[in-house]
Amino acid sequence: VARRASDANVRLGLDFIDRARAGGGTMLLDAVGAALSPDVEVGRGRYVFFLTDGYVGSEDRIIASTKAFVASMESKGQRARVFGFGVGSSMNRSLIDGLSREGKGVAVYATNREDPARGVNQFFRYIDRSVLRDVSIDWGDFKVSDVTPGELPDLFASHPLIVHGRFSGKGSRMPVIHATS
Repeated sequence: VARRASDANVRLGLDFIDRARAGGGTMLLDAVGAALSPDVEVGRGRYVFFLTDGYVGSEDRIIASTKAFVASMESKGQRARVFGFGVGSSMNRSLIDGLSREGKGVAVYATNREDPARGVNQFFRYIDRSVLRDVSIDWGDFKVSDVTPGELPDLFASHPLIVHGRFSGKGSRMPVIHATS
């Protein structure tokens, strides 16, 4: 349940994390459902961060749930982003990349050979602030194909937005990027 960031609620959250114990399998589909299902106050965005250290099943269902959640929020005029953070030696990159792509977020990885604090700091730098939202490209009169990603995520201050594709012909009207700041 979403709560205001008061000192008392922050303490409750930290106490919850301190009591959490890892063990057994990763039940990420249940976590996705729990994190994505509650409604969000009008005017507030929902940012969901998934941290996982291993392989999980049902990745297609998890990614589809993420995509449906973001689309549902956007259809209500609300904002939602889902971020994946993989930790350890046997991360499911397909799942983490899919969560982040369909959630219009960013994927970050930290291996066993790295200091976990470095990965967390990198993650925070990537999501420090959204510079441009609702990014789209008007390709002018260029003929483009094979554009990836198909739907552009937000541009964050410390993370580039890279678009790959093919174009042919000569355009007299240059491409224009549209976005909300």
